[in-house]
Amino acid sequence: MDKTTPHTPRRSPRRFSKVERAAHLTSWKQSGQSAQGYADEHGLLAGNLYAWSARAHSRGTKVSPFVPVRLGAPESSMRATPTITVRSGELEYAITGASSSDELVGLVQLLKREVLNV
Repeated sequence: MDKTTPHTPRRSPRRFSKVERAAHLTSWKQSGQSAQGYADEHGLLAGNLYAWSARAHSRGTKVSPFVPVRLGAPESSMRATPTITVRSGELEYAITGASSSDELVGLVQLLKREVLNV
């Protein structure tokens, strides 16, 4: 009688792009969760987070404090003044009143340079 267990084929591990790794590192750092907690929630291995973080640190790569932002039309009115809200830890910055997209970009760059030092 054969007592071997049936062999299930191993799936190849998913490879993440540099952008995906950076996004996960940024989200993990901002979440305040443990590596294991964040990994469990996002279907990752905690060891990957540690390895990506160590690799970024050894290369001098700065993980952005920003998270991706999606702009869309306001629900209340298509003519409303555009607003961007940036959250960094416990702080929240709202940028409103820009009359053009160029002015809005300028305000975001100013916020990054003068307030967040990035």
